[in-house]
Amino acid sequence: MKALINKYGNPTELSQTEESGVLHNLLQDLKALPQENRTKIA
Repeated sequence: MKALINKYGNPTELSQTEESGVLHNLLQDLKALPQENRTKIA
């Protein structure tokens, strides 16, 4: 999980379009994780 956060950095300093893209990609990566790992995040 920390690796994903490090991969995308802090999107709040980007333009709205770039921030949306980063958050979209992060969500896709999180959805690709095994169910067991996603349960731990919640």
